[in-house]
Amino acid sequence: MQVNSGVRNDYFTDYHRNSTATQEEENRKLFKERILEIREKMEKGETEEAYQIGSQSFTEDEWDKFLENFDSIQEVLKELMRERLEKKKEEALEKAQEDKILEEKKQEEKKLEEEILLDDLWKILVDKEV
Repeated sequence: MQVNSGVRNDYFTDYHRNSTATQEEENRKLFKERILEIREKMEKGETEEAYQIGSQSFTEDEWDKFLENFDSIQEVLKELMRERLEKKKEEALEKAQEDKILEEKKQEEKKLEEEILLDDLWKILVDKEV
């Protein structure tokens, strides 16, 4: 059982109509202001042609700034890559030098072991002859 349902619905319908009408008036006003602003810029020669690039639109000045920023970022990345490459080269050179030093030490130890072995063999041979 609904009491006063018709009155209530009329109130909300009227409110909705009034708010929609007010919103439409506000939109028209903003749209008209924007049109006048564009017209004024065109008359003063303050507009630039824009080009669609992908999903964005750029004027020539905006595109030039974009490219300058892109180029500067690219240069920074190249410099970072050069530094990394130089660091890796230095690390590889240090490792190669360390490996060479280790190999030389191993060869010296092997030579020393051979000399000791020869000395021991010589002593054994000398002792047997005596």
